[in-house]
Amino acid sequence: MNAEPVANARAFLAEVTPYLLADEAVHCVVLGVAGDIVRHGGGTATQYWVVRDERGAVAGAALFGAARNLALSRMTGYAVQALAAQLRRGQVELTGAGGPADETALFASLWAGNEVEAQLDHTEHVWELGRVTASTASRGLLSVAGWADLEELAAWTPEAATAFGLTAEEWDEEVGTAVERGQLYLWRDSGLVAMAMIRGETPTGLRVSGVFTPAVAQRLGYATSLVSAVSRAALDSGRQRVFLFTDTRNATAEGIYARIGYQQVGMAKRYRFVPPGNEIG
Repeated sequence: MNAEPVANARAFLAEVTPYLLADEAVHCVVLGVAGDIVRHGGGTATQYWVVRDERGAVAGAALFGAARNLALSRMTGYAVQALAAQLRRGQVELTGAGGPADETALFASLWAGNEVEAQLDHTEHVWELGRVTASTASRGLLSVAGWADLEELAAWTPEAATAFGLTAEEWDEEVGTAVERGQLYLWRDSGLVAMAMIRGETPTGLRVSGVFTPAVAQRLGYATSLVSAVSRAALDSGRQRVFLFTDTRNATAEGIYARIGYQQVGMAKRYRFVPPGNEIG
């Protein structure tokens, strides 16, 4: 096994897409992040890695951007070892890793050492939707966010950033990028009540992420209505399936997505790499 870098997102996708399509839902982050960079630009700090077996065939893929959070594909234990060893030799610094549960757990154990501790952030279910089975559960209308909405969305930043384990600056950057790319959707009912991002185009699908309803608007059906509407819009645009990830501890969200028609198709894990003795806050 050998791991080596690839020059850019386009070359990376040309090499790894056939391999990743064997499990498109689980690989939707790797495919989608690289795909968004090809379509929208940016990502100048992103690094792309391919693992090849002894015959030169693709045996795994990974990437990370400016936040230094590694996204992994499915691969054998030997491939994980080869990737970790090559990144070590390149003195790469990582803040975390996420991907298929077994592969990510193994990578985290290999990455941990005297200077860094691997802490499990959370375990996720991977979901896939091919047909919406439940629609609007509340009043309101779907719209695509524009620049004029940023001021109103900024009021949600402290609560939303905390909910997603990000700094306020990281969350605002995510929101701004989604607005710029036309990927941020809003639900309004006499005012703004919920938001979601739909991004990361894969060969056949899109990924829903960043679903957020502020505390004052929760338990009124807005998240169900919003996710149902954006999922239907994705399918109506020609996508064959829609993907999303949920924290396995969030039974409320999982119930919502199951009612809409999403089905669990995999398991993922996310780890943070922190100095020894530091606890995840």
